[in-house]
Order: sequence, then C-alpha cells, then structure tokens
Amino acid sequence: MGRHTYDLTETDAVDDSELFLINPPDKDGKNKKLTWKTLKSLICGMMLDLFYPIGSLYITTNPENPSKTFGKGTWEAYAAGRVLVGADVNDSDFSEVGKTGGTKTINIRHHHTQTVGVDSNKMYMDTTGKDVGDMTSGKNGSVVYTNNDHVEWNLPTSKTGAARYNFTSNEGGDKNIMPPYIVCYMWSRTA
Repeated sequence: MGRHTYDLTETDAVDDSELFLINPPDKDGKNKKLTWKTLKSLICGMMLDLFYPIGSLYITTNPENPSKTFGKGTWEAYAAGRVLVGADVNDSDFSEVGKTGGTKTINIRHHHTQTVGVDSNKMYMDTTGKDVGDMTSGKNGSVVYTNNDHVEWNLPTSKTGAARYNFTSNEGGDKNIMPPYIVCYMWSRTA
C-alpha cells in the first residue's frame, strides 16, 4: 500500500485493495480514501449511466445479463424473436415505441370458382358474390347485363345449343416473408 500516481498508459496491475486519496477534501477538510475496487466501480457506474441510461438498449452476443457484465443496473431481455424497427411518427404502425406487430408468414391463398356457359344465343359468366353493376353496352353491339352474382352477354348468334364450363382456381398457401436476419441478445435497462 502506498501513494501512487497512475496515468492512462501504465500497464502494471493495480491491487483491488490499493487505497486512493480523493481530492478535493470533503467539507470538513478531510481527504477521503477509496480502494481501487470501489474507484473502478464508481467510474464504471458513471460511464454506464452516461452511455446506457435507463431506457437504453444493449445488444450483444453474450447471453449473460448486463447487470453481471457491468455490475450495475436492472436489465430485462427485450424483443425476443423480433426485429427492431425505427419509430416513425408519420406511420401509425411504427409511431409508438414498444408496439409490436407483424407476422413470419402470410396466407396468400385465393379461391375462384367460375361458370361460363352458352344457352341458345346468350353467353354468361357467373361470379358469385361480386357486385359488378348494372346493364351496359357490350362489344360489337351486344348487350351486357350484370348484377350481384353474374354477368350475361347477349351475343348475336344463329346457332342453338347450350354448353356450360366450370373451373376452379385454388393456388397459393402460406409464404415465408422473413427478412435475412442474425440472432443476438437484446436487453433493455429498466433501473
């Protein structure tokens, strides 16, 4: 134990029990003494408060809670299994800090059933459930009738007979929409 002046380039190890005098003296004019361990803890605590104030995020590949790494603060795991997105006050999806959303997959399945037919001199196409409007003029002088569930074309034709064709389209499915990623640990300082 003794009095030493340390500079930032010194490579000798300092014993945790080494005493340091703190200047200026306290209000009673007495010098305070601190151990190296206490001084390190104070400096680290001040730096932690400076660089990681409460509410800050710490991102690391080390799974250990930062309270053990830094020796100070209360930290909670943050955003497990989620991607971080910057706040945007002009976009309601991203305007509130801490808001969650999104999905790993989307279902883009769609289903269409169509019936197309010719009865005598009338051609029609059924599209159940789709409101396409009222009667309009068709191409080449034919008349097209539309209502809530089908479309009819009155086509000029001299042939008689009828035909009906049904077809169903059912494609798609769940699609992965995951962006490229790398996994890390994220911690939020709460105290």
